[in-house]
Amino acid sequence: MNDLLKTVLDNKTYQFVSLIVGVLGFLFAIALVFWVVRDARRRGARQQLWLIIGGLGVLIGAIVGFTQTKFGFGSVGLLSLSAIAFILVVYVLVRPGEYRVDAQEREMSLRLLEAELDTHACPSCGAGIEVDYLVCPVCSVTLRRPCESCGRAINPRWRTCPYCTAAQVNVSGNSGSAGRASRSSKKRTVAGSGTRPAGRGSREGGASSSSKEKE
Repeated sequence: MNDLLKTVLDNKTYQFVSLIVGVLGFLFAIALVFWVVRDARRRGARQQLWLIIGGLGVLIGAIVGFTQTKFGFGSVGLLSLSAIAFILVVYVLVRPGEYRVDAQEREMSLRLLEAELDTHACPSCGAGIEVDYLVCPVCSVTLRRPCESCGRAINPRWRTCPYCTAAQVNVSGNSGSAGRASRSSKKRTVAGSGTRPAGRGSREGGASSSSKEKE
């Protein structure tokens, strides 16, 4: 059995294939190290730390592979690739869940939404309101509602809470309907007030004409 294994290992074709596998495996391991560093930089992780860890992993794998030169140069590439693969699994488990740019955009969106919520006038009647009001005390229009998961005040039309990312089941549209109802009532009031001056004018005109007839 040992003679057969020695014959295979000494074969030139096997040595050539082992050399190709070793070189490709080693290069691929180095490429994975650069990918980890690049991904860590984009996610705001410690890229220098992962560069050191990945470089040491590939180096240790290569050193161990050189101790097994009887199996050809392929052991160097395969062991280096195995080491960086283990480091890659650990990195994927502990890395930040989102890119730094996405986190900044989400933070900016939350600030804009909070600024939208922090209005001090009712959008329906214009009455003064506080930041933590859920309904307007004057016209009873719904301003905000508590999140079904975290309890923070959110827009009643939002389907997802921007603070805890919980889906909202009971999405309300009362603020829009109340606003439309308020605007329609204002239109009816204006229309009604516009007809009364016309009536007074007609009565004054009739009174002046009757006085002229008496003269």
